[in-house]
Amino acid sequence: MVVRLNSNNNPFERENPNYQDVNDTNTYILKAGVIGHAQGAYQTLQSNNVYENKDFLATDEFVDSNGTNNTVNAGATDSTYNSTGDLYSISPVKGSSLDLDSTVYTSTSSSKTLVKTHTINATVFEHTNQIKTNNVNEWAQCEITFLYEDGTTFSVNSSLIASTTYVSETYTNPKPYLEVTSIEVKLQTENGISTAYVDENDVYGVTFTTGEVVICDTGTLTLDGAEKGLCVYTDATHTSNTSMTVKAGDGTLQTSAQTLVNNAIVFDISSLGAGTLDLEFALITSDVSETPTFKGWGVYLIK
Repeated sequence: MVVRLNSNNNPFERENPNYQDVNDTNTYILKAGVIGHAQGAYQTLQSNNVYENKDFLATDEFVDSNGTNNTVNAGATDSTYNSTGDLYSISPVKGSSLDLDSTVYTSTSSSKTLVKTHTINATVFEHTNQIKTNNVNEWAQCEITFLYEDGTTFSVNSSLIASTTYVSETYTNPKPYLEVTSIEVKLQTENGISTAYVDENDVYGVTFTTGEVVICDTGTLTLDGAEKGLCVYTDATHTSNTSMTVKAGDGTLQTSAQTLVNNAIVFDISSLGAGTLDLEFALITSDVSETPTFKGWGVYLIK
């Protein structure tokens, strides 16, 4: 089967179904169908946790930082792997303050009591505060709960504080790539006899720097220099301010960056020679508070 590439590289634009090559009796197929091969390989790996990269197809899923098929080149990859989401994102860096609250909140309950709710609606790097008790014989503890845009939550507890002077605590957000809608602050004492205090509840945002990459070596997908195109499918999530590009290489030469459209693209790789296929995925953002997330990929070689 021969595949003709669209001039605008839109993987979901139909080719002329009636066009035939004079040297081939097969009708040119839809690019969407070609992308289906790459996507199918990825979904097979997702379902079975096993897929052998060979011939025209290769895939990987980032169940860990190396991927199921161990294609990730850790030494060349500068984006960050997040084990909570099983994905790569632009590396999160502590940003500017989103909410600073110097109000002192108290609790005399031995149960976790809600004392403060931050309304955020932004990506968050961390929450910080200070805790103390008025009785060194009974500890105080704070619980911070991050509530995310996708409906999930994550809670983390402070140390057990048995000090009458404030002790600083930091609660790192495990999902800095997701928007946090709100943060709940809960406070308790050990036995409900003394008073627990929490002060300086501060929330800090995230800064993402565009252009970090994930480098993947297919290993067993060999190029002979006769390949015409490459279909790439990605399992990725974007906002309107984020995107991804991909480059293909043979170990020596590399194509120009191609912007993925609807998480997929078909593009010309006829400039590549013999070698082993490698891929460079770049994570792009025009908003420093947002990042694309990337969970895996599949590719199909076209001759």
